[in-house]
This record gives sequence, C-alpha cells and structure tokens, in this order.
Amino acid sequence: GQSQGGYAFAIDQTGQIISFPGDLAKPAADGSMVRLEQLIQQQPWLAPLAKPIAGLKQDATLDLAQDGVLHEPVSVSLSRLPQTGWTLGLVVPKAHMTAVARQMGLFLQLSVGATLAVMLLLGLLFFRGILYSLARTTSQIRALASGSADLNERLSVLRHDEVGALRQAVNDYADKLKQLLLRVQEA
Repeated sequence: GQSQGGYAFAIDQTGQIISFPGDLAKPAADGSMVRLEQLIQQQPWLAPLAKPIAGLKQDATLDLAQDGVLHEPVSVSLSRLPQTGWTLGLVVPKAHMTAVARQMGLFLQLSVGATLAVMLLLGLLFFRGILYSLARTTSQIRALASGSADLNERLSVLRHDEVGALRQAVNDYADKLKQLLLRVQEA
C-alpha cells in the first residue's frame, strides 16, 4: 500500500480488524480486536465499505470521496482470500492513480507517435524509390520515342513487381526497336 502512496488493511472472516493504519483499529484494553461495525461507528467515512465487504465473493473496487487516513479521494480494491476468508483492502489515492494513467497515456502517445513517424519515413523512402524508377523509365521511353536514346542502354530491373515489369517492357521495346533499325539499315 505504501509503495502506491496509500495503505492496506485486513479484516478476518468474522469482521474483526486484523490490520488497519494508525491507531484507528487499536485492540481494546482487554485485548479484544475491534470489529468493522465498531470502527464504522467511530469513523463514519468507512460506512460505504461495510456492504461490499460483507457481500464480497470476488474482487471489487469502489471509490471513497474522502478517506479519513489520507484525507483525499481514494480508490479501494477489495479481495477475499478463499483459504482464510479474510478480506484484504488496498487504498490508493485517486491522484496517484490518475498520475499513473497520465504517465501511461504519455508513454502510449510517444510510442505510437514514434512508430507512426518511423512508418511514415519508411513509406516516404519506399515511394520515393518508386517515383525515381518511374521517372527514369519515363525518360527512357521519351528518349526512345524521340530517337535520341542509346539502344544499348538498359534499365535495371531489380524488382519483381509492376514497376519492374514496366522497366522490363521498356527494355524489350528498346531491343525490338534496335532490331528494326538494324533491318532497316541492312535493307
């Protein structure tokens, strides 16, 4: 409990307070332990816990607007230990919980933002490579169409995708044009 900025308490199966912070649940002079009902009479701010603790079958969480130990709004997590029937409570200040949530949110924003930035950079590099290949292919086609191309120059085909197929088709066209020009020259 202290590591979370709060505290923990324990109540046995008969409703006796086993552990509670400070002197609130101090055993009586005759050595008898304080019961939850007695503590609620002394500390009315604990009243919202009585019903959930009495009917607790599985873990539960509830909020208290004002805690008498921490003197601030808190969240109370209740757990029943099946072996002993004891109820354990962990009280954590809401301010601490929202601080943790804020830190997690900031971490998520930074990690998602960094991931998106890396993906954007990789996408930019990828599409820049495609655009460069298309621009080089376009200039080769224009050179072939104008007759100013070196017919022995070939476009490199490094990819086996649509851009690679287009570059291969331009190379095949250049080869065909070279063969036609050689036939015309021989004729």
